[in-house]
Amino acid sequence: MRLRLSTLMFLQYAVMGAWVPLFTLLLKERNFSPQETAWCCATAALGALLAPLPWGQIADRHVPAQRCISFCSLVCGICLLVLSDRVDPVSVFVVSMVYWFFMYPVVSLGTTLTFRHLADPQREFGPVRMWGTIGWMVGSWIVAAWFHVPDWLIERVDSFALAPPQTADCLRIGAVFAFLLAGYALTLPDTPPSPRRADQGTPLLGGPLRRLFEAPLLAFSMLRNRSIAVLSICMFGIYVTIPFNSQLTPLVLDQLGVSRPMLPLTLTLAQSLEVATLWGLPLILFRLKEKGTLIAGMLSWAAVMVVMSLGQPLWLVIASLGLNGIFICCFIVAAQMVVNRQAPRDVKASAQGMLQIVNGLGLLIGHVLVGVLRDHFSDDFSAIFSIAAIVSGGLTLLFMANFRSTPETPTTTNA
Repeated sequence: MRLRLSTLMFLQYAVMGAWVPLFTLLLKERNFSPQETAWCCATAALGALLAPLPWGQIADRHVPAQRCISFCSLVCGICLLVLSDRVDPVSVFVVSMVYWFFMYPVVSLGTTLTFRHLADPQREFGPVRMWGTIGWMVGSWIVAAWFHVPDWLIERVDSFALAPPQTADCLRIGAVFAFLLAGYALTLPDTPPSPRRADQGTPLLGGPLRRLFEAPLLAFSMLRNRSIAVLSICMFGIYVTIPFNSQLTPLVLDQLGVSRPMLPLTLTLAQSLEVATLWGLPLILFRLKEKGTLIAGMLSWAAVMVVMSLGQPLWLVIASLGLNGIFICCFIVAAQMVVNRQAPRDVKASAQGMLQIVNGLGLLIGHVLVGVLRDHFSDDFSAIFSIAAIVSGGLTLLFMANFRSTPETPTTTNA
């Protein structure tokens, strides 16, 4: 079972690892302005805001999770193929929006399905999720290998009327992984919706909306729990700063002289330490406990923002990429585990969707903010990253002062 779930993680993150690191550079090649780039990148945030409500309800109440993953992956693959040929901002925005509306359910439902089929999620999820990071790295490596195709092979490719390597190929490679995932998902163990509890209610809304979004509304009532509320507030703030990294880091490395073919390989340094950290996550949780693990992740992120605000030397900037892996493992993945442990069985997909909505709102604000700041500071990346460093440090202090570790048994979400 762990092998099957690890393969799921590998494929779903390989889809994104193939193209996400190079997306801003692709838009730069197509002469997109900072604002146009920001809005096209913000489609990930808009997808996180729009997708969780309907897909959480569908997976928790109507359709087995593995079928949802398969269908969504198929649509994602088609979107990436279409996106590879779009060169105007409006069409790139629209197609990207559709892609993320279907990609976010792949990630959240993949996480939910994995939690459902692990005997001990607290101990086993980290090593399984590690294969998602490896998938992201392999996706990037394949793109880098394609960019390094020798001239004699390019001539052979040209003889078959195929184009030589270009940046847009990262989208096509991502599409191949998406189609593989669509087929593989159908082989996963059946994960039907959980039986609905008879005593639950959704006091936030009534009538048709209550029936339509009943599971997601129950998940949002988890915010009454102090720990979940504090965690959500801090995740929102941290996700405001994530677009600073995703949009600007490739541009910073390009500015510092990292060649385009080497860029995907360089960016995977962020995942190298993540692999080791995810493998050791059970031990980290045992030693540092829940709160200490989350704080370690936030401190790592704040350190990355400080280094990026310095902007040089190149070796320090590259070395700091490894701290991204500690952040993802100890904060993002650990937060998913906290929420899964606290969520009632019949709204676990919607609980992960709730996190996505919180994160998506932060991403949306962050992406738009990066576009505004790039115009204001004329692409002075050090000044822009300084703002992210201040925000990250302040949120870390807020979390340390207000978060309380959650109890070991799941809470109940009643009306």
